[in-house]
Amino acid sequence: MGTVYEAFQEEPRRAVAIKVMRAEVTSAESLRRFRFEAQLLARLQHPGIAQVYEAGTWTEGTHEIPFIAMEYIVGAKPVTEYVREKHLGLRDRLMIFEQICDAVHHGHQKGIVHRDLKPGNILCDATGRVRVIDFGVARATDSDLAHIAQQTMAGELVGSLPYMSPEQFEADPHNIDTRSDVYSLGVVLYEMLSGRHPHELATSQIHELARRVRETNPRKLGEVDQSLKGEVEAIVHKALDRDRDLRYQSAFGIGEDIRRYLEGEAVAARPQTLRYQFEIFARRNRGLLAASVAMLLVLAGSVIITTTLYLRSQATKERAEQQAARAQAAVEFMENMITSAVPSEYGAEPTVRDLLDQASDTIGETLRDNPEAQIQLRRTLARAYFSLLEVRQSADEVLTAFKLSSSSMGPDHSLSIDIGSEALWMCSAVGMSEDALEIAIQIEASQRNLRGPTDPVTLDARAALAEARESAGQWQEAERELRALTTDLEATLGPAHASSLEIRASLAQLLLKMKRDTESLEIARAAYEDARAALPENDRVLRWAKSVLGAALIVALQFDEAEALYGRQIPAASGFELVIQGDPNIQQDGLQLLVFWETWCPYSQRAVPALEPIFRDYRSSGLEVIGLTRMTRNSTEEKVRAFVAENEISFAVAKDDGRAWNWFEAQGTPWMAIVRNGRVVWEYSVSSPEEIPSRMIAALVRSG
Repeated sequence: MGTVYEAFQEEPRRAVAIKVMRAEVTSAESLRRFRFEAQLLARLQHPGIAQVYEAGTWTEGTHEIPFIAMEYIVGAKPVTEYVREKHLGLRDRLMIFEQICDAVHHGHQKGIVHRDLKPGNILCDATGRVRVIDFGVARATDSDLAHIAQQTMAGELVGSLPYMSPEQFEADPHNIDTRSDVYSLGVVLYEMLSGRHPHELATSQIHELARRVRETNPRKLGEVDQSLKGEVEAIVHKALDRDRDLRYQSAFGIGEDIRRYLEGEAVAARPQTLRYQFEIFARRNRGLLAASVAMLLVLAGSVIITTTLYLRSQATKERAEQQAARAQAAVEFMENMITSAVPSEYGAEPTVRDLLDQASDTIGETLRDNPEAQIQLRRTLARAYFSLLEVRQSADEVLTAFKLSSSSMGPDHSLSIDIGSEALWMCSAVGMSEDALEIAIQIEASQRNLRGPTDPVTLDARAALAEARESAGQWQEAERELRALTTDLEATLGPAHASSLEIRASLAQLLLKMKRDTESLEIARAAYEDARAALPENDRVLRWAKSVLGAALIVALQFDEAEALYGRQIPAASGFELVIQGDPNIQQDGLQLLVFWETWCPYSQRAVPALEPIFRDYRSSGLEVIGLTRMTRNSTEEKVRAFVAENEISFAVAKDDGRAWNWFEAQGTPWMAIVRNGRVVWEYSVSSPEEIPSRMIAALVRSG
């Protein structure tokens, strides 16, 4: 529609953004449309909509050129770019989207359909506040404005193609309503969460794009990112329904469902089945009834579903009847376990943990003749323990399920391998290194037998085995595996592939532990340079290679190069406003270990208390440990204080205003950094303090 300039208004004195229309839209019809647009924009007074200060025309030759002076947004970035650069988590992205819906809903209340919602028209300022701009293609929906001759001419496409609803491609102005904006919001939300467009955009042909949008369904969000399956996926795809009668009927509708999800309530996008209602109820209420019924539904359901899928592949009725009987036995076990959990047996009303413990203690004996059901129930118990942040118990359950599956179905069975992958991850996370090594050896052997040594799946299993050997202290064996793996990865995937680069960096890290410093630095430097040339700026493997090189440089006492590698100093105004314990000064001279954590994360629950020995061992040498977190809706000051009460570590809190994200990261696992005289010399996201290279810290404290 035009070009936007930054300008300065004399009275009152302020920066403004001026939108000037293109010369080709200065016909009499376009000017009428512009004047009408100005009237509409004057109606919109909302903190999430860029404020319009003035509208008018200026003469250039024989043409009247329309302009609009509006609020200038400092540091404005398209919303998709903002959430990506800030590395925001799911909750923060949804909270920003909730702001967007509120602003668009205000326009709908005023009778205005935006019709051009896209990331470029949804901006975030430096603090994360949303502004929806450019209602320039909006049209009135209420009757008092309908008579104005401003309709889009038949066949004219208004809006940005990738974000248009199916009905917008018909180019019929009478067929556009608030639900078209809902569809566009769905596309924007899909991109905010996945970084991808719901439809392939390889074609530049309008007709082909229109056909795809109108006749095909977008790729499921959960297929792009499995963590988004469930309620979030349902919300997005309800907004993207090709049938607008099945979409949310307004921006308020989708915004309200986002709010429900954030508050832990049932969302309208999901079928309101009894099972789903109980899941929500159990999530919000920890009493025995809610937990018992929800657990019965989930555990019994998992067995029934597994059995049903199994039966479909069986040829005989007899086998089907046997499996149905086993499924019924599993359901009866859960019913008996729940109904026997009376308060008198516990001395008080039993907790969810009591119920899980009872199931864990009795399931082996009760279902000794039904290993398939027992495996599934153990697996589900592991997930239930994990949801309570009982990570050691979770690891024990999934390890038991893995051993039972291996013995009853065989180590090469797909279920054994699948559960083994879960068990390996859990055992590694809680420090059960010997168990993790045993699992990794079995999975690697199974994949090698099934697929061969250089299949991509086998290569992943070999990498996991090398990591398990390193964690278990088998450094020489781990080195041999990493070197062989490097050769096979480069031959199979190429030397610039992320997997090849990751293994090279891991080899450098291992050599650093083995005190082969010169060789480690050489490999780390080459891996980082190759990763920087081949991978995107924020790629996980690139960050890993960078952290390994930083550690190797510090051990080699090359501090200036380590500082230059990261090239930033933590500023005084870093966004931390509330001190829970101690009086941390992140900018002071000396050595500091910074840990950015989040209270909900089980890794943080384990990692933060474990920092105390590091603090104790190195504080006499001048290393200060500072814990950093941020205050969110689910992380109150009381929760934070309770969490850090027993740790002799200073803790600072960032309010949820976005500024701290310029300097610190927190994406579930704690982010840790070494700061020397106020400058970052090493950083990475790790799951425990044991992953911080101890020789790097020793070199730092020796240097003073």
